[in-house]
Amino acid sequence: MSKQSVAFLALIILLLPIFASAVSAQDAPHIGVDSSRADRLDLDNDGDRDTIRVVYLINTTSHYAEAAVQVDVEHAGMTLTFWDNLTFNRTSPYFGSTDVQAWGDGTFTVRMKVWDAESNMIVHSEDFGEFELMASLSAPYLRFDLEAAPTIFLGDDCIVERVFLDEIGDLYGATGVISLSGTPWLVPSDLSDIDCSTWPARDYHLEMFYRNTLGFSTSTIKDFTIHTLPPPVFTLNVTGNNDEVGSPCTVAIEPSIGTVMALMAVEWEITDPRGEDLTVPGFSTVDCRLWQVGFSKVRVTVTSPEGQSTRGAFNLVRLPPIGEVSAEVLEA
Repeated sequence: MSKQSVAFLALIILLLPIFASAVSAQDAPHIGVDSSRADRLDLDNDGDRDTIRVVYLINTTSHYAEAAVQVDVEHAGMTLTFWDNLTFNRTSPYFGSTDVQAWGDGTFTVRMKVWDAESNMIVHSEDFGEFELMASLSAPYLRFDLEAAPTIFLGDDCIVERVFLDEIGDLYGATGVISLSGTPWLVPSDLSDIDCSTWPARDYHLEMFYRNTLGFSTSTIKDFTIHTLPPPVFTLNVTGNNDEVGSPCTVAIEPSIGTVMALMAVEWEITDPRGEDLTVPGFSTVDCRLWQVGFSKVRVTVTSPEGQSTRGAFNLVRLPPIGEVSAEVLEA
């Protein structure tokens, strides 16, 4: 081997440590974690630990760095991931924290990873272990409230209120969709009140179902009946029975509570003592002052808008007038 070759090889051997040092410096991560920990907290001060707070201090040897902190929390087979994206430099380390509220009671496993956002490489990984927590967040909740009389009849005031709560879904941006079944026709998909005062008379079975994107679900039902209006209820109030023709005499329909005569159809059937039918208007009161002497059959049928009817009857007796009478009475 020539002297020149020996000299060249010696030079290469001398430079190898320098090259190795440079390559090592380029490959070494410039982002590090000075300190980190996970603590249990009682945020609502009720005596139960309900939150995990992961705290971290991150540094860099560069003038500028981009990083992302990934916190994974697992409970009951469900894992939620929380991110903290950050920029910092070597003169201003980054101090940050991530709070995770328990969404159930029991054991929570907490892990953390730190990513170099520029190289997309994990530069730090840590397992904080297991923590026992009590949930402060309410699980999804649904409820129907029926604003109506204990017994609902067709056309009565009737409101169905939908009550909904999902603190877990609201906090973690994981709310779902509420489905509703059992109504006679479509209702708004929001949670506005439902007017059931115009619903048909029948039995109803309403059901709501909800599931958020985290897998939490709940349902509720409401059963009630809208009854057909009862048949009209009334009595016949008669004045002048067994009195003289020409004296005051009326046959009046006296409705019971719940029977509105203004909504009813009235049909009178009256047969006078000679067996002839009398025609009278369909009012709720009939004037019998000038009916003929003798026995008159009074029948009346009151019919509701739903077609339900009730029949009333009375046998009215009018006596001959005594003393001087008017021509009107004589012609009766």
